[in-house]
Formats: sequence, C-alpha cells, structure tokens
Amino acid sequence: MLARLRNRTAILVLALTVLSAVLITLLWRIRIGDSAMLYVGVPYLIAAALLVFTLNPREPGLAPTYGWLVRTSLWIFFSTSLVLQEGFLCVLFFIPIYLLVITVVYWLIRWVRSARSRERRLRACLLPVLLLLASVEGVTPSLTMPTHAVVAATRVVSLAPGEIRANLANQTSVDASSNPVLALFPMPYAVETGDLRVGAIHRVHYRYHRWFFTNTHEGTTILRITESDPTRIAAELVSDTSYLAKYLAVHELVLEMTPRADGRTAVTITVDFDRKLSPAWYFGPLEAYAVRRMAGHLIQEVLTDG
Repeated sequence: MLARLRNRTAILVLALTVLSAVLITLLWRIRIGDSAMLYVGVPYLIAAALLVFTLNPREPGLAPTYGWLVRTSLWIFFSTSLVLQEGFLCVLFFIPIYLLVITVVYWLIRWVRSARSRERRLRACLLPVLLLLASVEGVTPSLTMPTHAVVAATRVVSLAPGEIRANLANQTSVDASSNPVLALFPMPYAVETGDLRVGAIHRVHYRYHRWFFTNTHEGTTILRITESDPTRIAAELVSDTSYLAKYLAVHELVLEMTPRADGRTAVTITVDFDRKLSPAWYFGPLEAYAVRRMAGHLIQEVLTDG
C-alpha cells in the first residue's frame, strides 16, 4: 500500500512539474508572465492538486501533512526551475510567495474539509475561490493595481556639492555591495559619465550571472541629463537593457545636495519608477526596499568615491 502511494505521488509530482513548466512558458508567451497568475495562480494549482488528488504517505496529523506538502511542493518548484533554466534571482524572488500561497491553500482546504454542515462548507469554499481570483491581478491594465512608485534615499557625506558633482562626472566603476539583499541584484560595474550639462548622455553597464558564475546577461542603462544646477541634477531614462528592466521601469533619477551647517552635505537620490511584477502586496514593498537600498549604495560608491 505504501509503495502504491509513493508511486502515485511520484507520478503526480512529475505530471505537475511538466504542467507547471508548460503553464509558465505559456504565461510568458502570452505576455502575462509578470502577473499574479504566475506568482499566485501556479502555486495555488500545485498545492490544490497535491492535497486533493494525493493521499499523504505519512501518518495523519497537522505537522506531518503540512511538512509533506511543503517538501513535495518545493520539489516541484525546483524541478520546474531547472526545466525552465531560471536564474537564481528569480528563484529567490519566487520562494517566499510560493510558500505563502502553499500554506494558505493548505489551511483553506483543511477548513473546507473540517466544516460540518453543508452551509458552512459552502461558505468555506468561497475562500479558495477568492484566492484563485486574486491571481488575475496584472493580467490586463484594468486588473492591475497602481504600479507607480517614488522612492528616495538620503545619506550625509563629508563633501561639498561641487566635490560630489566632480566625482559624478569622473566616475568609471562601482564597487560591489556588502548588503546581503543588494548582493543578489544585478549591480552596475562600470559607468560612462562625462559632463553634467543638460542633454548629456550617461551609460551604466550591468553584468549579471544568472547561475552564479555563468549564463551571463549583459545590459546597459542609458540616461539623459534633463536638469543640472549646482545642487540638483535630474536624468531621464532613454533605454534600459539591464536585467533589472524585467522587474521595474525607471523613469527619472533626481540627485539633490543640501549643504549643512557642519560643512557636510545631505545627499538624496529619488527614483521614479513603475513596478512590473504582480501582485502589488508582495512585489510593491520588495521592489521599493531594493530600490531604496540601491540608491543609498550609489550615493556611497558613485558620489563619494570619485
């Protein structure tokens, strides 16, 4: 009996791996691979299929059943990632929301099964349906939550505005970040700046190893200076082929320098961008945090190390 259950589970895991790979490929082909259909809908279907069509091969109980579900779901997740050759950044982005959806589905189905009356069971069934409906966010513009965001980071540096401008004009490289979150993101390694006149073009070069040290993606962000005053510089995005362009669309960068009474300068970088990934409740705070930390890193590495 146990061998039969294991075989049944193995077959379902294989089938769900193939199905999820096909679904994800299809979502990207029809240009909704950045919607909640991928990040909520696919985990939902995997968890529901495992709980509905497979008997838990372990002893009955809350902890063993949930543990089995998580392990089996993760096996499907990593197998699908290997089939699709996803980069490790995409995998790390996906894991938290994947596990969250798996957990929510587990409790919802458990609640439905534990409802004693038919009326309560019908009401409980509405919750899994609502969760599935949440996966349509981002599928069309009308079903997309607001994507626009403005994020700012401020650092106080021991330089005058003129020195900061000189550093920016002469910058050629950017050191790697020691922040554990930023270390996961594609960071610029070289900068082509030149003068800071209005209309000047600046290029930021990125190199991202999708598989730690191989499967490299090269890209460049091109910026045009739109405003250049002694204490304020603004630049608009002309084009972006960096790996980060998959996750967000930057519109404008603004650098403001405010001299302080102690001789130092408060430097603020403001980033105006649109989030590309849904759902908003997950990727909104995540991208805002990453952009804010990246802006702070650029203040330290680009503006103070000329």
